[in-house]
Amino acid sequence: RSLSDNDEGNLSEDEVESADVILDSGKHLLELINDVLDLSKVEAGQMVLHDDTVNFSELLNTMKARFQHMASDKGIEFNVSLSPELPESFVSDGVKLGQILTNLISNAIKFTSQGEVILSVANEQDSDQLKNHKSVVRFSVIDTGIGIPEDKQKDVFEAFKQADGSTSRTHGGTGLGLSISSSFTRLLEGSIQLESELGKGSTFTLYLPDKVSQAGTEKKVSASITKSAVEEIEQLVHAKSIVDLKTIEQHTLPPFEDDRNRLDDKKSLLLIVEDDPRFSKILYDTCHLQQCQAIVAPDGETGLTLVKEYNFCGVILDYMLPGLDGGDILSQIKSMPSTRHLPVHVISALDDLGDMRELGAIGQATKPISIKDIIPIIKSVSCNENTALKLLMINDSSNELLTIKKILGDENISTLGVKSAEEGLGALRSNDFDVMILNLNLSDMDGVEFIKTAKYDSEIEFPNVIIYSNRELSEHEQVELAKYSGSIIIKSAKSHERILDEVHLFANQVSSELSQSATAEVSEVEVTPDILEESELEGKVILIVDDDMRNTFALAKVLRKNKLEVKLASSGAQSLTMLAENNEIELVVMDIMMPEMDGYETIRHIRENKKLEKLPVIAVTANAMPGDKEKCFEAGANDYLPKPVDVAQLLTMMKLWL
Repeated sequence: RSLSDNDEGNLSEDEVESADVILDSGKHLLELINDVLDLSKVEAGQMVLHDDTVNFSELLNTMKARFQHMASDKGIEFNVSLSPELPESFVSDGVKLGQILTNLISNAIKFTSQGEVILSVANEQDSDQLKNHKSVVRFSVIDTGIGIPEDKQKDVFEAFKQADGSTSRTHGGTGLGLSISSSFTRLLEGSIQLESELGKGSTFTLYLPDKVSQAGTEKKVSASITKSAVEEIEQLVHAKSIVDLKTIEQHTLPPFEDDRNRLDDKKSLLLIVEDDPRFSKILYDTCHLQQCQAIVAPDGETGLTLVKEYNFCGVILDYMLPGLDGGDILSQIKSMPSTRHLPVHVISALDDLGDMRELGAIGQATKPISIKDIIPIIKSVSCNENTALKLLMINDSSNELLTIKKILGDENISTLGVKSAEEGLGALRSNDFDVMILNLNLSDMDGVEFIKTAKYDSEIEFPNVIIYSNRELSEHEQVELAKYSGSIIIKSAKSHERILDEVHLFANQVSSELSQSATAEVSEVEVTPDILEESELEGKVILIVDDDMRNTFALAKVLRKNKLEVKLASSGAQSLTMLAENNEIELVVMDIMMPEMDGYETIRHIRENKKLEKLPVIAVTANAMPGDKEKCFEAGANDYLPKPVDVAQLLTMMKLWL
């Protein structure tokens, strides 16, 4: 990732491209390794099972939210169905069940080009599938896809096998998903059945026992390890733990020189508690890339000593440490008045670690982890003592206001909470705020209407907006809100953590801007042609047409930073309506792969309108195969870009055509 980002600017274009290839290949290899490890854990009897209380409605809502976009991207329906006869919940391993359903549903959508995919949940009494259990829960994933020949149906559950070997190129995948699902199902004492007809679709049915058990317990499933082998392993582990405890005192210093002897009071100081010298060096170097300082502790006891001695902004904490583990250290940090305000982010190689927020962590991540994902962790625990953010919270729930205030209580933030749209507008007119956290469900005004009112009020300096909603948003609401905010948070178990992360990210952005501003004030700035060219885009009105809201959110956010005015359309038909109603649109960025009316057809319709004959259209597509570029030009596009979009290249094209 570091080579690909080329932060130092010392690599050629070919070298950066090679780094990108290595990075992409590494990601695919990592996915494959993780799948193989899952299978290996099952075969070695080291897979831990948890008895969780699984709420059926919450499970289906999660699957709906996870796969709705994927289905929409392909122009098919994804629906869920829950039998009214089912109880509210049942007991199983929620994580393993979620992974099984994820594999089944993603496969169904992948191999379905038209029609629908359905997830149906019901119960059966005295089922023929699980004869040892009187009551059984039945999960059915039904698709109208390509189907599987009868002679190939057994193969799909074997590792690295697919019904058609060519599908690995056409549809992607390693052939491990169903093998892992089958293994997890056996651990959960269930079964999977397949019914399929070539060309007409498939139905995968998962049967799990509706067992009554004590939720919150855990057990390790040991499939084939003998008693003597278990005893031998236990002896080795016990011996190693004694050695580790005896050698803790010898490892109180970091494996390399950190910043403790060269501290700068103007920079954030972080504590890294990590016993792996290679990974601690990666964390340390990444802190420096983010203009932070770091002190490294190779064990928990040293970390607790250091946290009392230095004025840290935050802590990055490994969980698996010699002596005290991460949970013990986190508990002690949060129990001391002098350190309990510190934000702590936990990183662990354990994939079945519980929710560390219950002990006071602001977040947790699983190893292996990329530098790209480490950066926001560093930002979330760093601090900026020179800038006190002014934050306005608008929420008609007193409990929510108190909770968010409590979360932000230890931050360098000046907060004001109000309970209505009227109070919010009054506060915005009388004060300048850096950030506004807005709950959409206000009693006296719709959230979208409130934003529009505030945005175009001449007395209001419109702040950055974090949208907070108690419900899933419709596509129309997402499109509208994306014009004003790149941060939309749906209330969930992690929503408060998301709010804190968003505020931290904005605080770091403000810090960076102030630093650049201060530098500009004391140095002579030469106005170059490049700077003049950049200003040519300011105020230009752009229309982005893409059915995937993730793409539009990301691209719109970047373009707005370049001072363009961005409008969004989620379909070809909607873009034609907007072009007919908005004469000020000066350029269109058109996605090609859209359901119903694709980009080619939409561009042709644009060119049929004499008023739009000369409107610049840049075609964007993930289907970057030979001949696609020519098809875009034949349809009437002025230029062409493959996905993922190179923003710098897109801006250059915009300058050319504007």
